Amino acid sequence: MITIDKPLISKKTYEYCLTAWNILKSNYYRWHSKLSVDAERSIARMFYQCVFDSYADRTMFSTFPVRNPGKKIIGMTDDHFMVPQTVAKFVMESPEILNSYDEFESIFIACRKTILVTPEENKLLAKLTRKQPVLTKDKYHHLGIELYHGRVKLPEENQVLPVPKLFDEWEQKFIKNNFRSTVVYTESKPNLDEFF
Repeated sequence: MITIDKPLISKKTYEYCLTAWNILKSNYYRWHSKLSVDAERSIARMFYQCVFDSYADRTMFSTFPVRNPGKKIIGMTDDHFMVPQTVAKFVMESPEILNSYDEFESIFIACRKTILVTPEENKLLAKLTRKQPVLTKDKYHHLGIELYHGRVKLPEENQVLPVPKLFDEWEQKFIKNNFRSTVVYTESKPNLDEFF
């Protein structure tokens, strides 16, 4: 598995993180079994905006060999591999994170981490996020996108992204609930999977 060291948090990042924490905490009362899609999306979107505005934290990983992966390359884009909108839903359903600023900060920092990708890869990753039952930790591997650290291709066993175990467990439930918050009951949509 890839490991990424936690950087010191800047004043700017702290301010956006604290704002995001307060936004989610202040909306916690709305997060219940009758949660509307619009409420779910708007709350998650506010978290995303705070992550986005605090700027990307490049991991030194990319989907192609580069000499200096920590620098922005023209024509490339930063992929937040832990999708902030989805992570916001996880946090809202994890009181131990929502009630601890330190825990929340570590999740916020993880959401700022990016991998340098091509625009085409970014589109594929975005579609995958909303459409297919693939866990965050496996999405690059699932799409056949190989990861590099500088000019060195990572071995096959290191193609798994560094995702917290609790998030991974929650995400499995989220996917089974038709990509909705797990506090909301959704009926399974009929499909032909059981016949294959």
